Amino acid sequence: MDIIKFNEAEIVEPEDFTAISENARDDFDENAAKALGWPAHYSSFTVSQAADADSVTIGIGRYYNGSATYNHVEAEDLNLEVYKPLVASDGRWVALLARANEDTINKNRRLETSDEPLNSSEPVTQSVPKVITRTASITVQLGEISPTAVKPTIDEDDCCIAFVLLKSTGVEDIVASEDARVKSVYEIEIRLQAAEANIANINNSVTTIKTDVAGIAQQIEDGPPPWLTYQLVRGQAEIREELDMPDEAFNYKSDYGLVKDFWDLDHPNANFRIMEGIRFPYVNMSNDRIELLDAASDDIVIYDNKIVMPAHARVVRFELPKGGSEQNLSNTTYSVLTAIEKTVSYESMRYGETISVCSNQAQWRALRGRNVGELVYINGQEYTITKKEKPHSGYYGYNLKRIIRYTETKTYTDYITTEVGLTGAIYAQTFPCSQYGILLGVQLYFTHVGSTGDVTLCLCEVRVDGTPDFESVLKTATVAHVDLREGWVEFDLGAVAQEPGNRYGWFTVTTGNHSISMTTGNAFPEGTSFASTDGVWAQGSNENDLSHRLIMAEFKNNRTVVPMEPVSLENGMTEIQMAYAAVQTGSASLSWQVKPVGTDEWIDMDGREDNPLATKPVLCAYQAVLVGTPDNAPFIILDADARIICGRMGTDMVAITEDYTFAETTDSVSLVVYMDEFDEVHHTVAPKLIVGGSVIDADAIDYKPDRESDTRVKVTANFTLGAAVTTLAGRIDATSDSDILLPFGESIQINAF
Repeated sequence: MDIIKFNEAEIVEPEDFTAISENARDDFDENAAKALGWPAHYSSFTVSQAADADSVTIGIGRYYNGSATYNHVEAEDLNLEVYKPLVASDGRWVALLARANEDTINKNRRLETSDEPLNSSEPVTQSVPKVITRTASITVQLGEISPTAVKPTIDEDDCCIAFVLLKSTGVEDIVASEDARVKSVYEIEIRLQAAEANIANINNSVTTIKTDVAGIAQQIEDGPPPWLTYQLVRGQAEIREELDMPDEAFNYKSDYGLVKDFWDLDHPNANFRIMEGIRFPYVNMSNDRIELLDAASDDIVIYDNKIVMPAHARVVRFELPKGGSEQNLSNTTYSVLTAIEKTVSYESMRYGETISVCSNQAQWRALRGRNVGELVYINGQEYTITKKEKPHSGYYGYNLKRIIRYTETKTYTDYITTEVGLTGAIYAQTFPCSQYGILLGVQLYFTHVGSTGDVTLCLCEVRVDGTPDFESVLKTATVAHVDLREGWVEFDLGAVAQEPGNRYGWFTVTTGNHSISMTTGNAFPEGTSFASTDGVWAQGSNENDLSHRLIMAEFKNNRTVVPMEPVSLENGMTEIQMAYAAVQTGSASLSWQVKPVGTDEWIDMDGREDNPLATKPVLCAYQAVLVGTPDNAPFIILDADARIICGRMGTDMVAITEDYTFAETTDSVSLVVYMDEFDEVHHTVAPKLIVGGSVIDADAIDYKPDRESDTRVKVTANFTLGAAVTTLAGRIDATSDSDILLPFGESIQINAF
């Protein structure tokens, strides 16, 4: 730390006085950053219930971000009412995050304005930058609304001071974030003393264990039995797959049959499918687009030639009326923005007499989100995980004997996105959502229309700091210049689901010299207007808001039935698979019914034992049932990727793996296959090997019932090869005497001894 000396009779420069404060702060920062080194930590903060049931009181404290320290100098009340769940049985955890701010405070000071030489003094009082202060503010990170609410995941660069559990009645619980709290030296010393005492006890225990192990070693005459070694090898192979360890040559290989990576579907003798298990192939199938039976029905409304919704009226749910000011939508700086437009998430449903649930579903966690592409997007639909910070990677569903349904966890997905190139001045407005609903459009009040320039409006999500997220667009709409006029102009968004507790925003992009109405005096405190010059950072206004109307759907019926074009399959079908984009938020639900030929009534697609497809109908009608409320209802996207696959499986299966190279040569191999829904009266299974293009039959095959399931069997095939090899492939031959009662493989393991 430097010392600024004034011992000599010198003329002191203003920088000398500033350096005193700068040296003190730099020394404090250096000590906090390198000697103490607290990354994203806090000290002294307290969070307690305020007098208001919906608010918490946040006391004074400090926030350390690794290189600097920020003070929260005054206690404040934070109202959390807008984040509460609406349903009494639901809850939501929110995290209170500390944010760093650095502000410059101006103060009035007398400044000398006379010229040199100073014959007379002419001081003038002016406001000058005087204090540079670091302060900590509090923001809210939201968790999911759920009957079993869980705390949100905190980024490693964020500092969480507390978690607050919200119920419909207000604040339910407050839990301090101990992981991010700065521990005092005294507290560390107490913990260290306890750790040292535990280590001393561990050392004593280890000494005793060594003595015991030495005694046991003297009594062991033989190594572990072969069956135990076999189990250990299988367990190790499964662990490798689950942990997604890097590829390396081993003398064993395990695969759960969830993805196609290990399977040679192009082999000339291959005759199988991979779909959550090793499945019998379709002997006949159709792949058709899901289409409406009557697109002109008065019970539905269609947007963009693909969005199918129950019949409804377009109503103004919210209006910020025309104000006394205006905002010019064009300025001298234009942005070139690449907006990332999301897509409505997809669902996938498999239904029929031959649908069986695979117990290996838990192993999807080892495949890092690939379940979405393998199960939800069928028919070759491409998907990618975007470069956003936290792409979602999950689905939820229900699985019964004859129906498996998967739904992505997010209403709008990052897996399928569209890049929208936009050029122009960007102005935005955010607004909260307090209830479920379907947004149809946004109206803006134009006070002036320029001579050229279309206007594009994008509906977007809002970041946790309240700013619009230009890279998370839900829908875009463009009004051509010829259709612009002074007054209210609507931007038709089709249909966008709105979820309570979320904040949304819209922003305009145009190169035209247009103006829209603006209110002043913070007339809309729940929202904020923003301006952006670079398409990334947005500056908010505390006083001005842009006039707008939100056009929502008001549904005429709580239940709407939508018949689809029937599907057919020569010689009959035993199962149906569907994939489509759909939205069903809140209490809204989308279900399906079927009516096979020869049946007089509609039957719900559920897990009932008397499955209507067990009769192998050649023609099957089906319909969607949309159930909601006057304010909220589900809708479905019937585009080219909305597909329905009808199939009937064959009675022979030949599943072949890719070649696998062992770490060492071997002439003794065992192949283990777990088969489910297996009945030895109706089914056969014969594991084999392929070595150098030749098929090798097993020396012996052992069938052992599984202890956990009476329908699952462990099939072990042992092979003695004539010569040592390093590379081979596995093969599973299976047959059934029925195209209704079909087994499937759950996993395969190849062991070389």
